[in-house]
Amino acid sequence: RFEKQFAAFVGTQYAIATSSCTGAMHMGLAALGIGAGDEVILADTNWIATASPITYVGATPVFVDILPDTWCLDPALVEAAITPRTKAIIATHLYGNLCEMDRLLDIGKRHGIPVIEDAAEAVGSRWHGHATGS
Repeated sequence: RFEKQFAAFVGTQYAIATSSCTGAMHMGLAALGIGAGDEVILADTNWIATASPITYVGATPVFVDILPDTWCLDPALVEAAITPRTKAIIATHLYGNLCEMDRLLDIGKRHGIPVIEDAAEAVGSRWHGHATGS
């Protein structure tokens, strides 16, 4: 019941309750088939809980700098860090600030790279009418 209500709250078809966001990130990366030799881009200010699951699946974290006003990923630096081994981008909403999802999703779409939202610190927030994490 909780999962169905949470999915409705954020406007998605599905939601899965986990024991931690670290576990959720681990499952998401595994579900995408990310593994040894792959790279995942994330902000250099992330807590270890975002970076650890990348190593759990055997991939390499690629840290990029943040925007000074939000402490979230700098989309220009994300795009500059993409290589043929890049298999995902993790966009962590941090300290109540939201990532520039429009730009990050556009980058992901143009390069065929999934964008994973770490919305642990942003449940209930909205980006241009869309719930974070949706």
